Amino acid sequence: PGIETVHGEISSYAVKGYIVHDSGEAVLIDTAYNAETMIEILEVRRLQLVGICLTHGHADHAEGIQKIMNRWPVPVYLGADDLSLLHWKPSENQLAPPEHGRNISVGRLTIRCLGTPGHTPGGFCYAVDMPWGPVCFVGDTIFSGSIGRSNPFQLYRTHLESVRQQVLTLPQECLLLPGHGPGTTVGEELEHNPFYARR
Repeated sequence: PGIETVHGEISSYAVKGYIVHDSGEAVLIDTAYNAETMIEILEVRRLQLVGICLTHGHADHAEGIQKIMNRWPVPVYLGADDLSLLHWKPSENQLAPPEHGRNISVGRLTIRCLGTPGHTPGGFCYAVDMPWGPVCFVGDTIFSGSIGRSNPFQLYRTHLESVRQQVLTLPQECLLLPGHGPGTTVGEELEHNPFYARR
């Protein structure tokens, strides 16, 4: 099993997506605004795509799904409240609302869907236990030392609560992989994130 990080950029703003794979199967977590590289890695490694998990519907994370789905018409996991954010919408039967607590299988791995509204109304994080330890793909929900902007701002309290209840309750050693900037851990954020650090 492994995780590949895919780098992209939108108007010179760096963005990251990830490929989680095991036993020849793969799931994409966000597109990194770089569908071409995603497709290339899947082909070179001969991985069978089984799903696309979107943390939210913003273009830098979701743009390009149609190119990928032209090759592999797989389910797209996206919170229902974020559907209106997509420029290109998959057909009804290709959309799979993640639903909090839903499990997605990739090879022998199980990806858990965590409902984390706040950065967007339909935001989700995706947690998986890798052989070396727990990992959570957090999109723009939380960053190293910060959180994403709440869109709309009325979701700010919901956002803080989502992170507190869903992300920071994961094991302290859990690696958090965001859509922008460096990775971090739950323990690190409990200690140093100004929005959550214990006083």
